[in-house]
Amino acid sequence: MNLSSFIAKRIFDGGLSKSRAAAPAVIIATWGIAIGLMVMLLAVCIVTGFKNEVKNQITGFGAQIELSNFDAVTSYEKKPIYISDSLIDELKHDYPSITHVQRTVIKPGMLKTDQAFSGIVLKGIGPDYDSHFFAQHILKGEMPTFSDTESTSQAVISQQIAQEMGLHVGDKMYVYFISDKVKARRFKVSGIYQTHFVEYDKVFVLVDMYTIQRLQKWDASQMTALEISLNPEADLEATTYDLARRFTARSDGHGEQYYVQNTRQLHEQIFAWLDLLDMNVVIILILMFGVATIIMVSGLLIIILERTQMIGLLKALGSANRQVRHTFLWLAFLMIGKGMLWGNLLAAIFFVTQYYGHVIPLNPAVYYVDSVPLQFNMWYWIGINIMTLFLSLLVMLLPTYIISRIHPSESMRYE
Repeated sequence: MNLSSFIAKRIFDGGLSKSRAAAPAVIIATWGIAIGLMVMLLAVCIVTGFKNEVKNQITGFGAQIELSNFDAVTSYEKKPIYISDSLIDELKHDYPSITHVQRTVIKPGMLKTDQAFSGIVLKGIGPDYDSHFFAQHILKGEMPTFSDTESTSQAVISQQIAQEMGLHVGDKMYVYFISDKVKARRFKVSGIYQTHFVEYDKVFVLVDMYTIQRLQKWDASQMTALEISLNPEADLEATTYDLARRFTARSDGHGEQYYVQNTRQLHEQIFAWLDLLDMNVVIILILMFGVATIIMVSGLLIIILERTQMIGLLKALGSANRQVRHTFLWLAFLMIGKGMLWGNLLAAIFFVTQYYGHVIPLNPAVYYVDSVPLQFNMWYWIGINIMTLFLSLLVMLLPTYIISRIHPSESMRYE
């Protein structure tokens, strides 16, 4: 331990607590760093958690990439494409990043009960559909096994539709469709889900694929879309571009042309909104760091001014300005370290409490989630700590320059 660090540690351990001016300044500076760091850590955890939750809900209703008909309009009434088993095998074989491929058929309709009526979208799925997302969000009933070869007359509706239409598990419901004439189909409510993604919860009803295909007079190979899931490490944009380049120039064998889109293209407004959150995080980080460093600089200046006599004595004994400045930089390091320790501890306590207890609720109609979401990223956590320590010490260099203007003879005037 060198002389600068030794003196700084002695001042930090005992000298500051006996001072009327420095003790409150150190406490305020330490807690300023602690609270600032806690807010920065939690801001990043909350925003990354929120973005991840919304993205999971979007892909839960579909997938990362959708292969559909090029002539499909932006409404839910879409033209079919022909999907063969060989096409699915081709995708799985040629693209190792693809983890799952599932076929879907979509048909808009009108749900009517004795209490009300509402426009809905029936999503026909088969045994190849990954229903893990909906199974996680089932509130009542169960997630049935849907068939692509026979009609099961089972339906899974959202909690929002159930409340608006007065439906419960086991109830019968009639859905009406308009094509060349009005058609009706009866379904039994086998399950009720709730994802809090209101835009989709209010319209989507899951049924078996076979019923929707027969309703539209499609054969077994005609689908609305092929939904493609990728592994987390895959490059979404690159894979989308590669698939688009491969399928845009070819037809499905029946004259229909393929069209490839990913989730960002299908939900541009939502992802643009999520991207704006990154700017909010940057602003929060700048503000919190600015406030914390101003408090730290003020605290260190108070300590330096109060220790003027000590600075003069050290200089009179032969200490150079640089060595004295190092003493106060070590003191700043100890203050910052203590504040960061408390900041990490408080952030960790809040994270664990909210992650497991969901103590802070949110309005799902506005935020798509029912409580503040959090996601831990070790590299973000470490990066913020390193950035805070480095920039804080860098800023602390400024007030130490006042030491070079203190002369031993003049310092004797301070008491």
